[in-house]
Amino acid sequence: MAKSTSSKTSRGASYSKFRQKTLRDPYISDKGLKEPAICTVCGAIYAKKSWSFDPKKKAKYEGDSSLLKVVCPADRKIKDDFAMGFVNIKGKFVALHKSDIINTIKAEGERVKTKNPEDRIISVKSVPGGITVKTTSDKLALKIGKVLKNSFKGEHQYAFRYGDKHVEVDWIRDA
Repeated sequence: MAKSTSSKTSRGASYSKFRQKTLRDPYISDKGLKEPAICTVCGAIYAKKSWSFDPKKKAKYEGDSSLLKVVCPADRKIKDDFAMGFVNIKGKFVALHKSDIINTIKAEGERVKTKNPEDRIISVKSVPGGITVKTTSDKLALKIGKVLKNSFKGEHQYAFRYGDKHVEVDWIRDA
């Protein structure tokens, strides 16, 4: 598929419509999960069909004997190194501002994680000529690309593989 900077897939449908019809996360059961549940790794609570770090929800279910103990999909992806988003950061600018870029990526990962525990950074690694980031969701990879463009200028492009929930984002700045 050709790279695109718009929110269109290679077939012309909007990404959200495309995503709703064809894409699914292999770590999330179509049947859902018994509620309430708590992740034994990160402490996120699953209730009302979503994961949350909300302290009020956590307090509500603390001591509840029906609370199911599980490992959330994000922590399973991190353990399995199963990335659904990739961000490739390249260019001469990266070598001069690597620590600022990495701090921006990590800060965005933490910010997004508080809103949705399923959107997490798996790894941020220095590679020859740049940085590679793996994320647990396609949405977080897209968001990191946009944040880099807004914070440091440069260009970003992204590509989805048809029928797959993976995205690859390329951000580059040479000057």
